[in-house]
This record gives sequence, C-alpha cells and structure tokens, in this order.
Amino acid sequence: MPAEVETLMYAREVPWHGFGTKVDGLQTAKDAIVAAGLDWKVLLRPLYIRDLNAGSKIVKITDGHVATVRDTDSRPLGIVGSSYRPVQNVEAFGMADAIVETGEAKYETAGALRSGRIVFLSMEIPKTVKIPGDDGVIQPYLLLTNSHDGSSALRALITTVRVVCSNTLNLALNGRNKGEIKLRHTTNVMDRVSEAQRALGLTFEYLDGFERMANQMMLRKLTDQEVYWAILAAFPIKDVHPLGASVKDMAKALSENESSPAAKAFRMYQTSDNIANVRDTAWGLFNGIAEYLDYGQFYRAREGSTALDSRARSILLNGAAASKKAQVGSMLAALAN
Repeated sequence: MPAEVETLMYAREVPWHGFGTKVDGLQTAKDAIVAAGLDWKVLLRPLYIRDLNAGSKIVKITDGHVATVRDTDSRPLGIVGSSYRPVQNVEAFGMADAIVETGEAKYETAGALRSGRIVFLSMEIPKTVKIPGDDGVIQPYLLLTNSHDGSSALRALITTVRVVCSNTLNLALNGRNKGEIKLRHTTNVMDRVSEAQRALGLTFEYLDGFERMANQMMLRKLTDQEVYWAILAAFPIKDVHPLGASVKDMAKALSENESSPAAKAFRMYQTSDNIANVRDTAWGLFNGIAEYLDYGQFYRAREGSTALDSRARSILLNGAAASKKAQVGSMLAALAN
C-alpha cells in the first residue's frame, strides 16, 4: 500500500493507487465515513516535553500549542495553536451533504492520507457539462479536503473531469464565484460552515459559468503562433521570450529542447487522440495541456511516499498541476474573449 494512503473507498473506477474498498450505492455521509475508515474523532491534548537537564522531570510546554490526536489509537496527528478547533470527519462529510442538497449526489471516493493527517472526499454532482463539438462529457465533482495537523484549511471546491480521457480540469472563473471556499480551524469554524453551504450550495452557478467559458474557448480557433505562445508562457524555456518571438523561433526552441516540459506538453497536444476533434481550438489546447499534467509529467516520489502519491496530491489537493491548469485555463479563456 502506498505510504501516504491509509484508508480509501471508491464507488466506481479504481482510483489512482489501484486499491481500496469498493462500495455500491452509498447514499449517506455516515455510510461513506464507515466505508472509508474515517469513523474516528480528533481530540486536543496538552503538550509536554522532558527537561533533559532535570533528569526525568516532565515540563508542560507553553499554553500556546496543543497536540491533535486520533481517539481510536491515540496517534499524534500534529501540533497546532491553542485557538485551533478540529472539524471532525462527520462534520466535514455532513457539510458536503448540505452543500449538494440533493439525494441524487453520490460519494465517489473518500479516504485518509499521511496516517490520518489529511482526509478527503469527492461527490459526483448530478449535472453534466456538454460542450458543443466536443465528444467528451464533462462530469463535475465536489471535492472536500481537510487537515488534522494544521497544514491546511478546510477546503470545498468544484472540480471537473473530461470523462473521455479522465482529465481533471481546473478553470478559475473571473468574478466572485471561483468554485472554492476555505475555512480556517478557529472557534467559529462551524458557524462558517453554514456560510460555505450558502456559497457553494448553488454549485450550478459555477458550472454554468464553466460551461459558458468552455464554449467560448471551443469557438476560438488558434493560430500556430498562439499555440506556441501559450505553451511557452505556461512552460517557459530559458532565454526564449514568446511575446516577441516569431513562429519559426518558437518552433526551433521547442525542437532544440525536446526533453523540456514545454516540448512534451506540445507533443501531447499534437498527438493525443482524446482531443482529435477539438485540437485547433483554445479548448483543445487547454485539454491537451491538462492531459500532459495528468499523465505525461513526471512526478517524483517524496520521502515516505510514492510517485503516485505525489501525482494525486499535485492534481487534486491544490498542488502544482492544479494551479498550472487554472493558470492556463484563465490565459486561454482571456484569449477567447
């Protein structure tokens, strides 16, 4: 089992690690919590240190910090400030239920990473996004992640997957609704959960905006110069300045740096069968780059984890790949306006 994944359940496709508990027909947060092995609570405990200069004497650490501990096995999860308030797994899953507010939504995956320090869940939203001219249906999900070690806020966001190639698409919309909210672990965090429910409860507003923007990108045909410019703006090559370069110079730079991320992303865009019918559009380039980030980019294993862990974290948990997709999407959407 990959080092960072402690427990995992899935409802349909086997997830990125190729293991976990397959379930059928989960309808409630309670069912999902049990299936994912997340039916435990986080407790706050005082911290103590041993004063080596005083023999075996135990000295209480400053009141400014406490430890987060799992109740089932007393596993330490992290050290946090004294104002930290844990959002329990049952509360987080209940929040997801309330946000979607429909019996049609289904839990797809849920689990714990890093020995329980990070928990996550995804729910399929009962709406699909169809882009005229694109054979790939876009399926939206509500993704909720939470940390129990103080490393990140409680996050709820809408993410979309182009089903034909399983690309995860991150498109940051202009305006107030960006499809994401973050809640810090403070005294009033649960009061703000109701705020999150209001902010993300009408997820269809975000999805309607996504669909409009994707349609604009689909209608925007790209010249060779625009394709080269976008690729090199997203994946810079040293001493190459795409804004002032000619098509010939940019093509040469990609050819001479064939092992660079820019060249690899460009080849994915040129050759992928998944975008054959949309290739010459801004929407096609966005999806080609997304496919490279999901499947073509090398992810290095970190200490105590695998390359697959790094890939999943980068794509889903607000990592570099997710940020890059949002950057590229915004850039191409601006080009399409």
